[in-house]
Amino acid sequence: MYSPASSDDALSEMRYGLTSEASKLNVNAAHTTNLIHLPRMTAQLIAGLRDFVDWDSTVRPDGAEQDFYDALPRAYTIRNGALDTLDELLLVRGFTPALLYGEDANMNWRLDVNENDGDERFPSDNADGKLDRGFSQFLTVASYDPNEDNEGIPRTNLNLANDPLPQIELPAPLTNFIYQLRTNKQSVAHPVDLLDAKLTWTNANGTKAELASGVGKEELALVLDLFTTSNESRFDGLIDVNTASIAVLRTVQGIDEPLAESIVSGRRSISPERRGSLAWLLQEGVVDVPKFKEIAPLLTARSRQFSFHVVGYGVPSGRYRVLEVIIDVAGDEPRITYLRDLTKLGMPFPLTGPEMTTTASNGGARGATRSTMEVPRG
Repeated sequence: MYSPASSDDALSEMRYGLTSEASKLNVNAAHTTNLIHLPRMTAQLIAGLRDFVDWDSTVRPDGAEQDFYDALPRAYTIRNGALDTLDELLLVRGFTPALLYGEDANMNWRLDVNENDGDERFPSDNADGKLDRGFSQFLTVASYDPNEDNEGIPRTNLNLANDPLPQIELPAPLTNFIYQLRTNKQSVAHPVDLLDAKLTWTNANGTKAELASGVGKEELALVLDLFTTSNESRFDGLIDVNTASIAVLRTVQGIDEPLAESIVSGRRSISPERRGSLAWLLQEGVVDVPKFKEIAPLLTARSRQFSFHVVGYGVPSGRYRVLEVIIDVAGDEPRITYLRDLTKLGMPFPLTGPEMTTTASNGGARGATRSTMEVPRG
């Protein structure tokens, strides 16, 4: 199995392994303020997309509702709901294969000769020596984060008095703070609000009382993992701070380009274990406390949905199959949520290696071609 290199990696085109779907912006959860930061995105495209997926028939400025699609030579019904696949964007007014997939007409994530020759051959390209992969490198419909801790146990809702605390030893100041929070019927918007927090209330005798949460940089990871303030079972569209590109991080409210660059640079130097919590952003000094509180509710430090391509190749027949796959590992058993056969687009890369140089044919359907395997750079 193989995946494209990060859009921030100018030296590689593809690599072995999986792609985190949470490294992309989920179009079903994104707002105009997120989408507008993507390269080549326009207000008209966003309006058309929002009208395509919303439930009402009110046309946004520059948008298009069902009446527009009814007037097309081949009319069709718009979604009026969440997209199931990214290719459904091609049904939205203004979106084209060139916008969705850029110059990568055969979806192999490599700059082929015909993708770097201007208008000489399909597809049309700018011949700049760089592969434009279009919106597909930035967008998904598949990402969500279950409202569970890293052990798969439902998180404790801080705002529910009857929700039992996690069955582990917690710092005494934290348990006291949660007790007083619930006793005084005060609530918090997100667990990150416990960071450096103080709770004040009036005792029965009329005196003011104050209590610190005891949550600092070191306790933060524990709090973010174990607690929630939502009864929802999942959060759609959180961006994985550990895998998202600069362009995708830039779509998050509160993250500008310099901060996105600092995040990508900072995560390269810390261990995978430390990256297991959003807390590293604060612990490593990438952001201060106010900025962390602003962006943390929009981020995650993990992914449960992954995409990849896989090639099955037969020796000596040269027959092959190319599949695009998305898997979801959030449940008890991993499951395939998307499967598409890309074989008709051709062999994605040459094959070289012991006994691999042979005549390759797509089951006889495309005729025989001479092919050698080149290992993707990772």
